[in-house]
Amino acid sequence: MLSFSPLKAVIWDMDGVLVDSLPTHFEAWRGILARLGYRYTYQEMTPYFGMTDVTVMRTIADGRFSEEEILALAHEKELLYQEMIAREAKPLPGVTAWLENFRAAGLKQAVASSSVATSISLILDAMRLNSYFDAVVSGEGGPSKPNPLVFLRAAQELGAAPETCLVMEDAVVGVRAAKAAGMRCVAVTTTNPPENLREADLVVERLSQLTTNGLRAVLNNS
Repeated sequence: MLSFSPLKAVIWDMDGVLVDSLPTHFEAWRGILARLGYRYTYQEMTPYFGMTDVTVMRTIADGRFSEEEILALAHEKELLYQEMIAREAKPLPGVTAWLENFRAAGLKQAVASSSVATSISLILDAMRLNSYFDAVVSGEGGPSKPNPLVFLRAAQELGAAPETCLVMEDAVVGVRAAKAAGMRCVAVTTTNPPENLREADLVVERLSQLTTNGLRAVLNNS
């Protein structure tokens, strides 16, 4: 039986980790923002990846819109995103293998994402990954990453102490949230270069490059 002691649980971010959905998020945002007179490139949007839609809209608008308008715009963006992602969602390389590895090791697993609950459910259904997860936690309505609350809530639902949890992330704010929660973190460079993710315990280009020995070495040294 596989063992990844002292881990008891693995908490997965979704966008950019389970699925390469960030280009789709960007296309949805680009449509909404262009109508409002904002012009953003993919690179310029990268710092916002990992945040909730409301936080992104609130930050970009910088006081231009009322809170009610911000909520409406964020909701409109999410509906557009859901329509697009439902047609194209598929697991990133290495995801299914590692979901199987962690399950074989007897670890509990959760999704903890800044996405709204309906989008998380839609994507997990489309990729047929629901059976791997013991809990699904959305950051909707709560403080956005780098606040660690979404990860702490996931750990609580899994019944695991933070120090026994491993977070799988790709966003700078997500890595910071994981470390603020007192959890170990593996980061993938789906959306950020390695140097931006250096706060993680281990950085890999893709999860298909992560090895059991490599992960055990990190666990033993941290």
